[in-house]
Amino acid sequence: MFSSVDFRPPPIRHADPRLDLLFAALAISIFGIYTLDRGTKGHAVAIVTGKNVQARLATADTAKSVLALPPGSEIKILSTRGDWTYAALPNDLRGWIPAKDAERVRL
Repeated sequence: MFSSVDFRPPPIRHADPRLDLLFAALAISIFGIYTLDRGTKGHAVAIVTGKNVQARLATADTAKSVLALPPGSEIKILSTRGDWTYAALPNDLRGWIPAKDAERVRL
């Protein structure tokens, strides 16, 4: 009445372990490059290169100044909008500076 039929699935083939190692090395490399470029907290570190740079409340030369930044000041770039960079400034302040007045650095 019932025949004995074997319904076992075919054996699972495992991928070459070298491919797993290659994928892991690629992922680590991409993360390392991202970290070098963006910093460990996701923000790029930059140095103010312009003279008489004023960090402002808005992206306009007429906006109220938050802080005067001498050349060599370290900032953390949070975002960019056109020709302006929004940055974390010394003394826990934030403000907009002209993008041409800051140079990203790799740590």
